[in-house]
Amino acid sequence: MVDFSGRLTKAPIVYALCHIQFAPVLKMRDYVPDIQDRLRETHENFDEEQITGILMAGGSAAPSVQVETRWRFDNASRQSGYILQNSSLLYHTTSYTDFEDFVPEVTRGLSAVAPVAKIQRLQRVGLRYIDLIEGTNDVPVDDFIHPQLLGFGRELGSVNEHLSQYIFTGKTGMGTLVLRVTRGRHGAPLPPDLLPLVLKPVRTPPKSKATIFFDTDHFVKDPQTVPSELESLVRDLKKPIASAFKKATTQKALDVWK
Repeated sequence: MVDFSGRLTKAPIVYALCHIQFAPVLKMRDYVPDIQDRLRETHENFDEEQITGILMAGGSAAPSVQVETRWRFDNASRQSGYILQNSSLLYHTTSYTDFEDFVPEVTRGLSAVAPVAKIQRLQRVGLRYIDLIEGTNDVPVDDFIHPQLLGFGRELGSVNEHLSQYIFTGKTGMGTLVLRVTRGRHGAPLPPDLLPLVLKPVRTPPKSKATIFFDTDHFVKDPQTVPSELESLVRDLKKPIASAFKKATTQKALDVWK
């Protein structure tokens, strides 16, 4: 494993999020003005949006269209913000600098919502990081990550590889870790399930060359978690993510990012 002591000045992260789920609050709309007042000093941009999804019913019932309201609270640059729905709160950013800056923003958001909406328990908390790994003129992108994560495409000789993906899912001591490594020429700023991106991106994949999305997601389901335990929980969620990143990347990558 590469020695990652010290801070990376050119860290490849382009998107980070913390998703918090709780029991549905059907009167959430009534609480939004007070929540917005608590957040607007640093997240002044406010939007109310209608999102449409497909609800899959059990048995022989046909799927139905479900429309839900969500409320967005973004900062002035629209590079970080909160998305609130009846049963969840998301904090996300495209201008991630450091974990010690990220955690207070996560807890601040829940501190604005939980007392107003009377949220007593958290049902699920997830932490997810998207790293966009690019090569340099001297070092190809494949040299930045462990060879086992690059897939089988290079062994196929004359077959032109457009996209390859490695996926790993496993249990940790507290939850579930999902690791996805996608290599190819990406035409979008993030993996498909995170689109559309409502924040302003800071860095996007160049369409002219292959890059790698290194996508780590660690989540825990525990309906007994109380809001005051969020910071400790997020810090624990981060440890396997950091470990996976360190074990998956190479010394050549570290030399570039430092």
